[in-house]
Amino acid sequence: HHLNFYHNATWSSRLTSDFNLDYVNNHARSRQNTNEAIRTDTIQTLSRDKSTFNIYAGTLNFDYQAGKTISLSWGVDGSAVRGNGNVLFNTSSMSPSDYKEQEDKLALYGEAKAKLGNVTLKGGVRYEHVKADYTDHLHAVNDVCHTYNDLFPSLSLSHSAKGWTNTLSFSSRTSRPSFT
Repeated sequence: HHLNFYHNATWSSRLTSDFNLDYVNNHARSRQNTNEAIRTDTIQTLSRDKSTFNIYAGTLNFDYQAGKTISLSWGVDGSAVRGNGNVLFNTSSMSPSDYKEQEDKLALYGEAKAKLGNVTLKGGVRYEHVKADYTDHLHAVNDVCHTYNDLFPSLSLSHSAKGWTNTLSFSSRTSRPSFT
């Protein structure tokens, strides 16, 4: 299931905004047969899992044209993920799992852009606060809780002439582990 709501507004000849909200619900079930080779033995393992996830996300963005060559953008976005499920095995060599996952993210961002003839200069910054929790109801030793607070600057310089565009850019990014 997926629901989406959006609203685009023009507040004046210089100021516009867009607002988006999304909700996604997913129920999943699966079965998997696996043949595991351990030395000279082969063990056939059947795993069964089921999960339910709800995802909520929203963005509010503003664009302001400060002049003919200067524009500003800023906004906020956030998301919340809520999930639970379990995994069962037909063998005692694998531990079952009954889990709950949660992740909340809130981000604030801003960007300025100036166009001077054939040259465009853009600079921005994004701040993110992310809290992710994984709870294993059967084995508390597997519980994981992470909180991240990060600042991501970006800068780019572009030059366009005779059908060509050359860009020099810098941006800060991160890769985070999954829930577990």
